[in-house]
Amino acid sequence: MKYSVIKDKYLWIVLIAALAIRLYAGLTTFVITTDAVPYIDQARNFVEGRFGRIDYSETTGLVSSYHPLYPFLIAVLYKCINNYEISAKAISMVMGVSLVIVVYMFGKKVFDFRIALLCALLVAFHPYAARFSAEILSESTYFFFFVLAIGLGYIAVNNLRLWYFVGTGLSSALAYLARPEGVGVLIIVGFFTVFWKISNVRVSLSRRLWCLGVMLLAFSFLASPYLVYIKKQTGYWALTKKKGVTELLGFENISFKQDVENKTFENDARSVSNYKSVIAKPLRKIWNLGYRRYFKTFLFVISKFVSTYHPLLFLFIIIGLIKCKKIPRLGMPGVYLSFVLAFYLFILYALALVFSGEGFYYLSRRHLMPLVIPTMFCSAIGVQTLCNWAEKISVFQSIEYNKYLNAKTILPVIIICLLLPKTLKFHRAERVGVKEAGYWLRENAQEVPSIIMGMSPRMAFYAGGKHVYMNPESYNDMIARARSSGVNYLEIYKEKIARTCPDFFESVNSEDVELVYQHTYKGKSKDLNLLLYKVLYRNE
Repeated sequence: MKYSVIKDKYLWIVLIAALAIRLYAGLTTFVITTDAVPYIDQARNFVEGRFGRIDYSETTGLVSSYHPLYPFLIAVLYKCINNYEISAKAISMVMGVSLVIVVYMFGKKVFDFRIALLCALLVAFHPYAARFSAEILSESTYFFFFVLAIGLGYIAVNNLRLWYFVGTGLSSALAYLARPEGVGVLIIVGFFTVFWKISNVRVSLSRRLWCLGVMLLAFSFLASPYLVYIKKQTGYWALTKKKGVTELLGFENISFKQDVENKTFENDARSVSNYKSVIAKPLRKIWNLGYRRYFKTFLFVISKFVSTYHPLLFLFIIIGLIKCKKIPRLGMPGVYLSFVLAFYLFILYALALVFSGEGFYYLSRRHLMPLVIPTMFCSAIGVQTLCNWAEKISVFQSIEYNKYLNAKTILPVIIICLLLPKTLKFHRAERVGVKEAGYWLRENAQEVPSIIMGMSPRMAFYAGGKHVYMNPESYNDMIARARSSGVNYLEIYKEKIARTCPDFFESVNSEDVELVYQHTYKGKSKDLNLLLYKVLYRNE
């Protein structure tokens, strides 16, 4: 019987569960991320037809380095529902649920139904997969196209059919247009296509090179407009306006390159905002850091990967890897996934080495999640192995008469229940004052648009105003810079101001600022007090 997605009740059950989890995560994420602001501003540029400066942020007053696919999708959906924030979250959720479909379909194609179902369940309920699917971030979109490209690439190198290489090239281009790391798929699939005999099919080298060329042409078809745009903006050919490979290895001075790129900023934007991106300068060349730093960074990357993956699921990886050795047909997928993992972990390790200082590492869960999702198949194999072992225990044999009350059902449910507390955790409830203060300014501020100095552009986004970055400095310097920049309001957190302005409360006086709004968040472990000051000018 021919397989039909519409009639696959198991897939639909998983999709409904994934959608419910992501809707809940969206409703319990109270404030957008800092990075969400440039994405929405980019989408607004698309909607308003400003294609020559699609990466310019009206809120922060600077050119960002975010890739354009996610903002473009937001702009398309905005035309239907006329709300940027809802459009952005909807795109992330749709991509997050679609990711579950891709994982399930490739699981059935490469492994079997049981492994596919278990892996889809793990992705549906994974804390960070669910969380990023509810955020206004490009991660969910990138995860979908990255996993799609990796899966199509594996099938392509197995049979060397041109259509699969076309699909790999197009999907890797879409992954690249969401995040620059997506271009790595071309390197991985290209290597296996030319140098690795992943199947028993005997194909000439010319055929392999032809397949590689078709994949690169498909990639160029979608990616070339953005590559040309980067060339026009920066004056040189590059894959991204973010950090390049030579920068990762310590060959280039990032601060110098940033100065060159800053020349593209609008002159009128400089008078509104001098928002500073946090630029991590290379400490040394990657090959001259000392063995202690290599070792400490290695331990950090591995521990970060395990914690992102989830310690319980990582345990099942180990079981799955042991089991894979006893299943000959699973050997090649294991080699392929291991190469993907090793390739990207090396890049992230180099990034953490060069761009991190003592006690600080330039690496987040957002960087590691694309590696977590493909390796979920190993965890699914581990769970399946445990289920098979548990079925032999007498306590499960006594209830085998009911197909819904056996080890293959009970153990996955237990694992999901162990994941749920972290998956259903509230996010940024302590920052809800930012949103409320922003809406208060939108209704009560006399200045249109209001200009707000703070550590994050989120309040300015909710207020419909402009943002100026708050540098660490003295009180007098802060007030002087606020007035010279035309700032109307200061966003101050009572518990955190000491890091940016240690003498603020000692020096504050009524001739400089006036407290106009206050919000207090009382949490279980700490309180957070948001203070909004109006900057007073001498002629007022």
